Amino acid sequence: KRPISTRQAMHLTLKSAQAKGEKSFLRTRERRRRIEETIHANAKKFGVRVYRLAVCGNHIHLLVLATYRKGFPMFLRAISGIIARIVRGKERGRGKKNVGQVDQ
Repeated sequence: KRPISTRQAMHLTLKSAQAKGEKSFLRTRERRRRIEETIHANAKKFGVRVYRLAVCGNHIHLLVLATYRKGFPMFLRAISGIIARIVRGKERGRGKKNVGQVDQ
């Protein structure tokens, strides 16, 4: 397990090897705004205080304080998945149809 401090702020870097060109976090202002809003909304939801936030081309710097241990990993999982969907332009629940299924 990685140490999670509930008393001191932690510096995190979330990096993506695929965030280049079209998939860059900074491709459009709208994308950057949605990423920042997602981080702040989920921080509030999971009890994480965001002191500083810097969205770069292929990584994001965060200075955060976790108010309780269990909420912090949930925060990280949530923002990672949502940011991936924002960058890839995918919506939740819009998977491929089953190949062998017959439409009626």
